[in-house]
This record gives sequence, structure tokens and C-alpha cells, in this order.
Amino acid sequence: MGISGDFGGGGPPEMHDQDYHEDIPSFPPDLSFLFLPHVIIPLILLGVFICSVLRLFVGI
Repeated sequence: MGISGDFGGGGPPEMHDQDYHEDIPSFPPDLSFLFLPHVIIPLILLGVFICSVLRLFVGI
């Protein structure tokens, strides 16, 4: 009666498997790239610079 194909949440199970496998490999490289020092340090310096410029314009 098609019970085995209904567990995928709608649609063919093959499409759900492809989406699942495409999403998984992209997360670890992106997250590890964000934690590298040459990414964190410029972001912190940029944030401090933007805050100081905003304080000058606003007059805090």
C-alpha cells in the first residue's frame, strides 16, 4: 500500500536522501573556517572600529 515510501515526510525517499547528504558536508568546513584566527581577529577589530566610529557620530 505504499507504506514504506510514506515515512520520508512526503515525496520520494530518494530526494530526501539527496538533500540530507548535500547539507551535511557543508557545515563542518564553514564552522571550522569561522573559528580560524585570521577570521576572528579581523572581525573583532572591525567590530571595535565600528563601535568607536558610531560613538563619535552619536556623541556617547
